[in-house]
Amino acid sequence: MIATTLTLSALLALGYALPFTNTTTHTKRYSYISGLQNNCNHDIAITFDDGPYQWENDLSNIFADNGQRATFFVNGYNWGCIYDEANVQRLRHTYEAGHQIGSHTWSHVGLSTMSTAQIDEQIQFVEDALWKILGVVPAVLRPPYGDAPDWAVQYINDRWGYTVVNWSEDSGDSAGASAADSLALYQRIAGDSSPHLTLNHETYYSTVFNVMPGAVSTLVGAGRSLTTVATCKDTDAYKVVGSYGQRDSTWTCEGKPAPGVA
Repeated sequence: MIATTLTLSALLALGYALPFTNTTTHTKRYSYISGLQNNCNHDIAITFDDGPYQWENDLSNIFADNGQRATFFVNGYNWGCIYDEANVQRLRHTYEAGHQIGSHTWSHVGLSTMSTAQIDEQIQFVEDALWKILGVVPAVLRPPYGDAPDWAVQYINDRWGYTVVNWSEDSGDSAGASAADSLALYQRIAGDSSPHLTLNHETYYSTVFNVMPGAVSTLVGAGRSLTTVATCKDTDAYKVVGSYGQRDSTWTCEGKPAPGVA
């Protein structure tokens, strides 16, 4: 595992295309970790894929109301268009509550099935969207389906400066696990002192309303700290942080890859 520090000028020298829609930015040195990351260094990071979705703020509030944080890996166009006003407001609510927003690529296509040019487009479109909506450029990415061949991880590290993250435990929600089975995972985790990085999906009703209230309560009651991926990995959540952009004609999913299409 190698931690690398870059400045914005270094990103630009690599050909990094920052979408300067918002002019009120402030930049800093930021770090990322090379190689695929599958667990935290400390504490517990509970993560949610495939948003933004209709129940995202129910989730973000569960954590915030308990003084805890989570990480949301979002797509640009999967269950809905990221630029839809309802999704913009969901993302802003989540971000303002102190949760981390990471990239899950634009249209949720496996990395191993794409060329580097297609990967570039999948990453850039999400960066453009989050820059416009939140005024941030993420520094952490989760590959769709956990599909993370070595060549793609290295390419994303080197070309885009991302920490690429999978998970140490899967709640099983996307594979049909029952709420009781998913909750049992968190009850087991509550009983140890090891770091954990768990996979969940915000698009499953049972995850949001049947699993997470009990999971968070159990973990907090056991004295476990629930934090973001960036915090538990001792790295940065964002490459650049600025302020919200203003909606214009570019806030659209038209002309970009459809869900499941590169």
